[in-house]
Amino acid sequence: MIQKRKNNKQVVVITIFDIETRLGKLCLRAAGELEQEGFGRVVRITELAADKKWKRGTGTERILVVDGTDHRGYSFLVQNGITPDHHLVAADLGIEEDDGEEVLQLLKDGMEAECALVDQVPNFPCSCCS
Repeated sequence: MIQKRKNNKQVVVITIFDIETRLGKLCLRAAGELEQEGFGRVVRITELAADKKWKRGTGTERILVVDGTDHRGYSFLVQNGITPDHHLVAADLGIEEDDGEEVLQLLKDGMEAECALVDQVPNFPCSCCS
C-alpha cells in the first residue's frame, strides 16, 4: 500500500465526493479503514479543492477520487484546477447503491488496485530487446 507498505513511496490522498448517500458512506468507511492500515489519508474534497498547493501543482501526494456511480467528484476537482492521479467509480466494481457492508473489502481492494504503482518495463532483457 502507499504510506507504510512496500513498493510505493508516495502518500495517497483519498477523497470522496458524495458522502451523504449510502454508497458514499460505505466508500468513506472503506477509505477510513485503509487510512488506519497506513494507506494514505482521507481528505474532504472541498478542503482539497481549496488548497492552493494542489492548484499550483506542488502537492507531492497522489490523489485518488472515489465516486459512487458517476464522475462528479473527479469533475469537481478538475473544475477547481486539480487533476486527480487516480479515479475509482464504485459502480465499476459492480457495487450498487443498496449494497451493504459486505462490499467494504471490495471497495478497499479497488482503492488499492487503482493506486498501484506498476512498472511497465521489465527489468530483465528479453529476446526482443537484445
